[in-house]
Amino acid sequence: MTGNASDPDASLPASDIDAALAAAARRAAAALDQAWGPEALGEAMRETAHQFNNLLTVLQSSAELLGMPNLPEERRGRYLHAIQDATDRAARLVGALQALARTAAPKRMTFDVADRLAGLAKDPASLAVSADAAGFDAAIATLVAILRPSSALPPPDIRVRLAEGRPAWHDLPRSESPHVAVTLSGAARDSAFASRLLAVLDAAELAPEWLQLFAFLARSAGALHVRVSDDGAPAFVLALPAVGILKAASPPRGPDRGPVTPI
Repeated sequence: MTGNASDPDASLPASDIDAALAAAARRAAAALDQAWGPEALGEAMRETAHQFNNLLTVLQSSAELLGMPNLPEERRGRYLHAIQDATDRAARLVGALQALARTAAPKRMTFDVADRLAGLAKDPASLAVSADAAGFDAAIATLVAILRPSSALPPPDIRVRLAEGRPAWHDLPRSESPHVAVTLSGAARDSAFASRLLAVLDAAELAPEWLQLFAFLARSAGALHVRVSDDGAPAFVLALPAVGILKAASPPRGPDRGPVTPI
């Protein structure tokens, strides 16, 4: 991620994004180490049990009150609202626990990148990597969310290819072994992309999905590159070590977006 580039936000130099990515990766590693220490785990379990107990109390009492005869509609509505609110809070709590569990205990497996991106990637090459499949799915979703901040915008182009060698990235050593490059390209020039990305990386607390993404990269010996095409369309390149070619890749079709250079 070096060199002269066509930057969609000239006020944010490439070095700022390089530094923000590196700093966010270090913060993620420290946060995960702290989150999964024995004392932190014990505290998290106690807090989670306390929150679930509170939610169960609300659900149980509201359900009992709904069974009262001749209950006025206004009170019935309040109890139904309390049940729905407690259910929503419980769902968010379970989701956070599941995300943390996936971060802490990944299931490494060999999978076909084309299969994981079925229906998303254009002409995906059938290439194998060894990584946590759920972590891969979550990483793609996180990157798409940054490239497509509004559902009104067209989805990014996703392409898969085999590349020879992997450039050095932060603390990762340079490798001559092939890697799978998944490129997610924005559909149009986005002058706010760099600012939006830096805001996410510089936040006081990294969002759970970004903690999970950096953990996935570290455990998979992967790399994340930020790029921009000559027309100002932003892109991410997610690189993972290849472990095999499962079948012949389809020849590329469709218009080329033009050269992509790192920012």
